[in-house]
Amino acid sequence: MSNKTTKEEDEDFMIQCDAPNCGKWYYAHEQSPPITPQQASQYEKYHCEECIPYHGPSTFKTRRVGLRKRKRINFVLLNDPGSLDDGGNGSYNETLLTSNAVSTNDGQELDFGSILNQRTNKNIFNTENSFLLQLNNNTEELNEEYAMKFGFNRPILFDNKSPSQLGLRLPTSTTTSVVQDDGNTTTKPFTYSNVAKLVGPYRRIQVIDTSTQLTTTYTLDEWVNYLNIPSNERERILNVITLEFSQTPLGELVNEPQFARSLDFVYMYWPICVDDLKCVNGDDRVVSDMDINCKEDIITGSVKRLDESPPLPPQQLVEESNVMDDNCKEDTTTTSNSSEATLNATDCVDNLEDLAAATVATAIQETKEQQDNEEEDIAQQQQDNEEDEDDIAQQLEDLNKEQPRVAKYCLMSAAGSYTDFHVDFGGTSVWYHVYHGSKRFYFIEPTSKNLKIYSKWATDKSIKYQFLPDIIKASGGEVYEVTLKQGQTMFIASGWIHAVYTPQDSLVFGGNFVHEHSLEMQLTIYRLEKQMKVGNQYKFPNYQKLMWYVAFGFLRKIKSMGGDDKEIQDDQYQQRQVQAICSTYPPHILRGYLALAKELQRWSSSREKRTIEQYPENMNVSKVASDLGSLMKLCTGASQLKGKQQDTKPKAKVATLPRPTESSKKIPTAVVSSMAKETPRQDGVVQAARLEDRPELGPGWRVNIVSRKVGKKKNYFYVSPSGERVRTLKQAKDIAAKSMH
Repeated sequence: MSNKTTKEEDEDFMIQCDAPNCGKWYYAHEQSPPITPQQASQYEKYHCEECIPYHGPSTFKTRRVGLRKRKRINFVLLNDPGSLDDGGNGSYNETLLTSNAVSTNDGQELDFGSILNQRTNKNIFNTENSFLLQLNNNTEELNEEYAMKFGFNRPILFDNKSPSQLGLRLPTSTTTSVVQDDGNTTTKPFTYSNVAKLVGPYRRIQVIDTSTQLTTTYTLDEWVNYLNIPSNERERILNVITLEFSQTPLGELVNEPQFARSLDFVYMYWPICVDDLKCVNGDDRVVSDMDINCKEDIITGSVKRLDESPPLPPQQLVEESNVMDDNCKEDTTTTSNSSEATLNATDCVDNLEDLAAATVATAIQETKEQQDNEEEDIAQQQQDNEEDEDDIAQQLEDLNKEQPRVAKYCLMSAAGSYTDFHVDFGGTSVWYHVYHGSKRFYFIEPTSKNLKIYSKWATDKSIKYQFLPDIIKASGGEVYEVTLKQGQTMFIASGWIHAVYTPQDSLVFGGNFVHEHSLEMQLTIYRLEKQMKVGNQYKFPNYQKLMWYVAFGFLRKIKSMGGDDKEIQDDQYQQRQVQAICSTYPPHILRGYLALAKELQRWSSSREKRTIEQYPENMNVSKVASDLGSLMKLCTGASQLKGKQQDTKPKAKVATLPRPTESSKKIPTAVVSSMAKETPRQDGVVQAARLEDRPELGPGWRVNIVSRKVGKKKNYFYVSPSGERVRTLKQAKDIAAKSMH
């Protein structure tokens, strides 16, 4: 009994935040970790989770210290003899334990600045920027219409210094204006200290050590103190790239570019209101005015009760009385000469009156019971609606906590910082604005070949410390170098492998977004992360749940594209819907949703707990996956058919190249290039092949590869810069060696 009472008292116990201007009360057992009344009594000042970043952690009452001094031994330092420094007097250095510095023995230290400069001097990096889409002042071209027409599969660089043209809102010097005693207002630049003040000086953040690429934690106040140290006096080069601030006062001063905001799946499909959630729960109906008025009548008590209603004429009872009266008349006629006739007639009338009265009473009772049942049903419906509203409110609260918040990041980097090659989580695209300082990017295109190399490099310990650009260049790929100056903005397309170097102290605002123009690549990166066994803390939060809402929202969006005609046949409706979808969405979007449907079908049939937990509540995931898949198959098929119909030229059949003869070993380079693409023969058959460069043999060397039937080897030959063809790599190397001499 006492234990139960104590438990109930603990559940009712509340604790108040002591931070200035807060004073909120919280149930102690709902805190993380739960707080008991005994623990609460030990607080000097209690700070809630919302106030800790701004006012620091909670403080405890000081314990009374005895007069007897006790010798304290730090066993952590004793287990690391290299950290002991007796200084000749038997004492040891405790600064290592309290320092935030990363141990130099935790990983292999690399000077990435020197490594990058060496590769630059050897012309390893392509600095032409021909792979970029550069827009100087034509920012109005970058919108959803542009993405619909051209897609978004390459980085986009803006050379202008006006973020407002992109719809990008940033802190200005007026944000930190100060009014002096004389009434004049002075403005100060927005600095790291302002970030700490707005996000919270006690907010703990992850800090990356550049030389080891290992992480530790700082408070923002400690981080600002580090950045205030002159760069030539810093012992370590540190970097912060994971400070998400959307739910802080700084988030109100920064808005992502309009292009990213208009495409972001989180903004488009994640439920944020009751109507969104009701649609997911299958309640698409709209309450009519009659239903609303009826509910108002019930609440105000204007519904008439039985005793307030006029008496109903029992028409049916009157008819039954007439029938029984006729029977009685017949009885009295046949017994008129009998002495009992009068008595029988009297009894019949009395029975008739009693029966009529009983029937009327029964009808009234049934009517009253029916009305009572209706009132009970209405009351029960009201109660069910209130419970549903409570459930929806709880769902919205849970979804608000689960909502992916990756749209606003603040990056603060010391000079010399380096972030090694990586792909942003979930294949997300990135917007990136240099507010102060400069950045240098190194890009690798996300081809299937390059992604395989990157995956092996990131997971294989035998090549972990090799420089990825060296491996990419050796395989025939390219690594592009781009410098981003102060005031410039860049959009990084999905899947691009990149590294970032910081030539000088920098303050950057950026964010991630998922969109329908790169769905295929995003799902490819998602599967690659799973294959590489990337930790959950480095993945896009609630990615699967977001994709379910995307599929549901897209199906609901295209539902009316077939027209609203109820009389139209199902096949005609579907045909009109497919035509409308294909005319609205370009092929790259339809292929993306088809890839999403295939992934959703795998998720819907999965038995993994982590996958099942990502199912949205009350959503029929199997139906969503099936509907999207069947519709996208029709759309992609129709889109391909439409493309074939537009090309009226006859297509020639495909065949393999003939084996080279002695008379055709030397062919001009121009002829070889045209042959590699499409070489028609007299019989109208096309010989399909592809031509690839082989820089390892020397400048101008190429190999011509022709595919054969399934199960047979490929037919290929090597072509020298002069046009000479050979069959084997050994022959090609011999010719290349002779030409060098």
